[in-house]
Amino acid sequence: MEKTRNVFESLNSLLTKEDVVSILRAYGFEAYANRNFRLREDDKNPSASIFIHRESKIPMIKDFGGGGFTGDIFKTLKTFANVPYKESVEYVKKYLNLSDSDVIPKKVSFKEIKDEKKTLSASEIEKKWNRLYPLTSLGEKMKDEISKLVPYEFFLKAEKEDKELFLERVRYSSIIDDVAVKGVTPSGEILTFKFRRTKDRYGNVVKWKALKGTRANYYSQIRIKDYSKPVFIVEGYHDYSSAILLGINFIAIPFKHYEKFKEEELELFKGKKFEFVLIQDYDFDEEDEKKRRRKILESKKQERAIKKALSPFASKFVVWKDIRAIFKDLRNSDKIKDLSDVIAYFNAKDPYFLRQRLFYEAKKKEKVFLKNPRLLTKEKDLSI
Repeated sequence: MEKTRNVFESLNSLLTKEDVVSILRAYGFEAYANRNFRLREDDKNPSASIFIHRESKIPMIKDFGGGGFTGDIFKTLKTFANVPYKESVEYVKKYLNLSDSDVIPKKVSFKEIKDEKKTLSASEIEKKWNRLYPLTSLGEKMKDEISKLVPYEFFLKAEKEDKELFLERVRYSSIIDDVAVKGVTPSGEILTFKFRRTKDRYGNVVKWKALKGTRANYYSQIRIKDYSKPVFIVEGYHDYSSAILLGINFIAIPFKHYEKFKEEELELFKGKKFEFVLIQDYDFDEEDEKKRRRKILESKKQERAIKKALSPFASKFVVWKDIRAIFKDLRNSDKIKDLSDVIAYFNAKDPYFLRQRLFYEAKKKEKVFLKNPRLLTKEKDLSI
């Protein structure tokens, strides 16, 4: 029993999301690495997806319909294609070009077997980063590349130190013809960089793909400019790069389920009290009641986890569950989901005026209005 369990662990530790897609496709599933697909024939709307498990770091498949299945590639093939475990193990070993001796004797991750799967050192990441082009070297193209993240006029009107930091953190890749944004550790050492748009081996567009071999989601990105001002908590690398130009204090968590702040991160707040404002991504699908409820529950879990971590340093903690309600006066407010959208649609393309608006709104207690898509029920106050 122990030996069999080790085989699964060893093989799973070597697989990427793209590998899982290839294996699923070999067994007849039309799978994708970064969008939903069908595992069940009766699945009218594709509801299965692949994710990397937060603790084990192995690719897992989740089917949000049909009983809420979750499992690795072996369990998935057994459940949905009736493939015996022995057969799927042999197939994956052949796919990875491994023998029995590679996977059975040792209870280790085996990540070192493939050079491309090794973790890059900071100096190696820095070398790869330096191969990218500074935006200032692009001439007229610089405007187009910056505009992929923020309106160019917004960039021009930003404060000098904010522009300098933005240009230090954002570069251009000629290979993918798009920008990449650098992430750093709390001490300022390079952690990773993420490409805004690239494509996988099947031609599917992948948003914010990290450099392979980096622990891209290990730290949040934090900047404190003024200890007397609120600290806005946002999500993702787009909001992170936008917040730099906006000139606000921010914590940019790498993904929605980031819960455990490391001691190095919390050190940046020790000895002081801050007013924290959590800006949750308003990515609710109002046409799908089941999906909407699930995302509301995920947002509540995120709120509890971040509050718990930051409460020792908080004088106040405000949650913006519906950023559309905060900026309902803006044009196209129905398209606003996050901070970057606010910047795109804000009337004055000037960081100063938006910064003042954020400070003003932070002092107010938010009321969030979520309406049932089926019946227009009475407004719900979901504020803290």
